[in-house]
Amino acid sequence: MIQPTIWLYELGYELLVGLRRNRISSMRFDEVLSDVGHLTIDLDFNHDSHITITYAREFTLSIYDAAYLEVASRRRIPLATLDTKRMSASQSLGVATFD
Repeated sequence: MIQPTIWLYELGYELLVGLRRNRISSMRFDEVLSDVGHLTIDLDFNHDSHITITYAREFTLSIYDAAYLEVASRRRIPLATLDTKRMSASQSLGVATFD
């Protein structure tokens, strides 16, 4: 699995929000972090910021969503998403999606 480096921050943010809003327990928080440590994730450090911003503007995406699209487009790999805006943007760029 290849992810932009922002993935780590997004994961941490979502976990902290879940913890703070009592959606997950401290134990579950720790379990998820431990599980993530066992995943094989290739972090992509070679973002093209200009293209990422262009995708965000062109397709009305968040900069975070555009970062995933930029990685998939540049590396010519499918994008895993259920988000309709990301699917539409992917289609426009000829990037395959897992849905």
